[in-house]
Amino acid sequence: MGASATGSTGQKRFLWHAVSLAIILFAAFFLFYKHIFSSGMLMHVDMTFPTTVDRNLILYNHTWWQYGSVQNIWNLQRAFWAYPLLGAARLFHFSVETYLLILFVGTFALAGASMYALCFDTVTRVFKDEKINLFARHAGCIFAGLVFMYNPFSVSHLWPYFGYPGYATLPLAFLLLTRAFRSPRTWIIVLLAIVLTVAGTSPINVIWYWFMIAAFAVFHLVSRHFDRESLVTAVKVLFSTAALFVVLNFAWIFPYAEAQVARKPFNPSYATIFSR
Repeated sequence: MGASATGSTGQKRFLWHAVSLAIILFAAFFLFYKHIFSSGMLMHVDMTFPTTVDRNLILYNHTWWQYGSVQNIWNLQRAFWAYPLLGAARLFHFSVETYLLILFVGTFALAGASMYALCFDTVTRVFKDEKINLFARHAGCIFAGLVFMYNPFSVSHLWPYFGYPGYATLPLAFLLLTRAFRSPRTWIIVLLAIVLTVAGTSPINVIWYWFMIAAFAVFHLVSRHFDRESLVTAVKVLFSTAALFVVLNFAWIFPYAEAQVARKPFNPSYATIFSR
């Protein structure tokens, strides 16, 4: 009887989460309603993509970009983010128009889902000893997700795009970070490093994330008066996450570090004949 009740509760919880996430996904389509029923490639000012799926895949393969003879390190940072959907687009023969629509709607919805997850975890922990109406709990977290999606900063920064994955997954990364400091289990630290890697699609994203991690580590230590347990936890989380992050991002960290050590910036050899 107890096992049956537990299973029923789990199914009910899953259903509530599924409905909540479906609402967030449905809301994400409102921003792109004109593109759903019309053809054409999504672009905005200098935010343009190659016109074939294969050319999009090639974009993330090399440290040097032949079209313009410039370094391609920033695109290497985006490989973990770009490859899964591009691989699916190639497998199912999606057009670039369809690929971009899925990319933008999916990323926009991810922002809402990420904030929903953080909100629900926070509400559950803070009010764990109080009875809260289940509908109110889910409705409040859906609202938090929608605000995170449809605020002016979010909408205006979606269009340059490759800074947006860091914003979209920031609540999720913060959720994993707080859990890692509460209980520094290996799987949480590994998952945190993977999220940092996948969403680190531009230099500013990497800075955002590591500033957040460092700031939270300081908060954790100060709030616990630098006791031994907090020091051990901070060292374990920081060094383990940093080490795994370097391993996962070695493809772009190594060329950048090598250029810094050699004091040779990523410029084409003919750049010196031109003034700034």
